This record gives sequence, structure tokens and C-alpha cells, in this order.
Amino acid sequence: MPTRYGDLPFRRFGPEAIEDIKAGFINQPRKANQILALFRILLGYAVKLRLIRDNPALRPEMLATVSRVEVWSRAECAAF
Repeated sequence: MPTRYGDLPFRRFGPEAIEDIKAGFINQPRKANQILALFRILLGYAVKLRLIRDNPALRPEMLATVSRVEVWSRAECAAF
């Protein structure tokens, strides 16, 4: 993805780019959601500064994630 979007000017960064990046992390939904949240903040700031008119990261839905009950297993805790 860096080769695809690394040099894309932010003014040309639209909803299709957001969806494409999100799809690239479909197997890592938490990471995809974190990236989406970051884009929402950054592009929201660009709107506030009037660099762009609309935030293309506002509409895409977050990916569903399963809730985490246990971060480490008991064996991992004991080993730590």
C-alpha cells in the first residue's frame, strides 16, 4: 500500500482510498479500525483548517471485532 498511496496528495484522498486501505487489513480488523480512526482524526483536522471540504474517512464503517476476554493466557502470565 505505501507504493500505492505514499505519494498521493491528501486532497485527492477519497472514500475509495479509505475503503481500499481498510480492505487491505481485512484479516486484522483491530488494526484496520485503528488506521481508520487515525484517518478520521487527521482528515478532520484538514477540514478544520479548510484544506479539504469533506472528511472522506467519516462514513466508512468500522470492521467487526470479537471482544477480548483474556489478553494473555495463564501460561503466558506465569512465564512472564
